[in-house]
Amino acid sequence: MKRCIICKKEIIEFGEKHFTGFQSIFPPKEFDKACYFILGDGSSGPYYPFAQRSETGSFRHLRIERGFWNEQIHLRLNSVYVSYLKYDWSAAMCAYGVSNYSGYGRLSSIPEKYTVCSPWFDTENDKDSLQKGLVELGAWYVEHLPEINLSYEKQQTWLDKDYRDAKITRAYLDEHLSELTEPEIFELYRTVDRLAGEYEKSDMKNRKNSLGYSASLSGFNDFCYGKFPPKINHWVDELSEMMLSKKVVKGIDIDYARSFAIKTLLYLFHDSQEANYPAILKHKEIWK
Repeated sequence: MKRCIICKKEIIEFGEKHFTGFQSIFPPKEFDKACYFILGDGSSGPYYPFAQRSETGSFRHLRIERGFWNEQIHLRLNSVYVSYLKYDWSAAMCAYGVSNYSGYGRLSSIPEKYTVCSPWFDTENDKDSLQKGLVELGAWYVEHLPEINLSYEKQQTWLDKDYRDAKITRAYLDEHLSELTEPEIFELYRTVDRLAGEYEKSDMKNRKNSLGYSASLSGFNDFCYGKFPPKINHWVDELSEMMLSKKVVKGIDIDYARSFAIKTLLYLFHDSQEANYPAILKHKEIWK
């Protein structure tokens, strides 16, 4: 059985050249299985993600999928979405071992009217044919750019209703992240990693309400309040007041505001460090 030629370099170079303003966010080797799609018939292959920072602090995403079946290469543009995470294949609250959600910061579903996906472009299994297929894909992208941009705009409108806390926190981090030194960055990772272990053993994790469900304000975010390094504790308090004053969710009080602030801060803080420290959570020797 023939194998597909190596396409990674050509696809990434094409995307960064033709998707104006977008950059490749293909993961490092530590996440080599993170970017794979599977079709309904069982066909699978890698995809190559790209992201562009928007004026609101969110990121516009799209990806090129590369399939290989019937001894042909198949290319498709898919997953046009907006997220407050740039590197969502590494979504984490500065630690593994806590409830990390890879879909954080994006819509759980996009209406079919605003879902954008190209047809498959089929090429022969050689470099010249691959380039022709990419050119066809690029022409489709240009032709459908108004449709793609409309999808981004609609998603941003809905996203800012569901994730007002993320919009506030991204703007705050843009202003304050530069205040941290590298030792202070690593100190936060050590602290969260330690707190994750402590939370697992705490009574708080197993606290139940009268119906037998997890009690309110008993999550990892709530457990962490006041236990970060002083500078981060100050950030949490400032963000909490901002979320309370802007009423990011109906009926919010200061305790819930703190919970929102901690969760969002940890997700976006970690996302902001991936570029400088790739796969940082898989290399504890860096910050331990």
